[in-house]
Amino acid sequence: MEKTVIITAGNMSANTYKALCDGVSERFGNREIEHKTDDSLIGGFMVIADGKVYDYSISSKLARFKNALV
Repeated sequence: MEKTVIITAGNMSANTYKALCDGVSERFGNREIEHKTDDSLIGGFMVIADGKVYDYSISSKLARFKNALV
């Protein structure tokens, strides 16, 4: 079974985690999901699946904003 990694900025409620897992399962199919936390994301989450990184974190949005200003 393929594995998907969900990285969040911190711990989340059980309902929020379930909703995120349901969305990942709907998008990528039923698979094993591993959850990690990374405080450097500030907020939001990242999903690593099928060799791709889907980054919905606040830190990546701030970095893109910074690059747009420079």
